[in-house]
This record gives sequence, C-alpha cells and structure tokens, in this order.
Amino acid sequence: MRRQAAIAVLTFTLATGGAQAGDDALEAGKAEFMAHCASCHGEDAKGDGPHAVVLAKKPADLTEITARYGSFPAERVFETI
Repeated sequence: MRRQAAIAVLTFTLATGGAQAGDDALEAGKAEFMAHCASCHGEDAKGDGPHAVVLAKKPADLTEITARYGSFPAERVFETI
C-alpha cells in the first residue's frame, strides 16, 4: 500500500508539475492518487482532504513541493511516503 501511494504521488506530482506523459499515465496516476492519497491530501493535493482533520499532523500541501525545494525531490518524496 505504501509503495502504491509513493508511485501515485510521484506520478501525480510529475504530471501536474509539467512533465510530459501520455494520457494513460496521467489518468493512472490520478486514479492511484484519488484512491490512496486524496482522503488525506485532498482532491487538489493541498492537504485538506476529509480525513486531514483527525490526523495529529496536517498532511503536506503537495502542490508546493517543487517551489519549496527548488526542483522536484523525487527521492525525498518516495522516502517520506
């Protein structure tokens, strides 16, 4: 499950960060994100999903990862998940 979530986040973030990918890959990444991540991170990945309110630590706003680090830290994201 954690591996699927990591793959979903990486696919989603790369896809929304301007990386070129086929429509099938984008849809697959979105489906994985929606199934495994959106309940906490929110459908728009801003950390405001419906389950976020019950967590001790607020989920990260995934839309700010690249801005925060200057580039997309794929390895760091994978290790965090």
